Amino acid sequence: MPRSLEFGNSLGTSFGNLKVTLGASFSVWIIITKGVSYNAWVGIVFGVLTFVMIGRQYDAKKTLSSGTRDRSAEEKNATIIGKLK
Repeated sequence: MPRSLEFGNSLGTSFGNLKVTLGASFSVWIIITKGVSYNAWVGIVFGVLTFVMIGRQYDAKKTLSSGTRDRSAEEKNATIIGKLK
């Protein structure tokens, strides 16, 4: 099980780096095609999209937590976490 945690962490780091690379590439493309003055607007749009995605994720977690939950899975996770500590 510890290897899967390392793999998950490495995926998170890799996708974080990918987001930075894609965002920088898009910003450079906007600067080349439209000019520097549009770069601030692109940042604002991405900022708004970030908050929209955070809100959607929060709503999804809220919906999942209000429904029926598998108690056995929660107990297994608590046991695994207890063993890792």
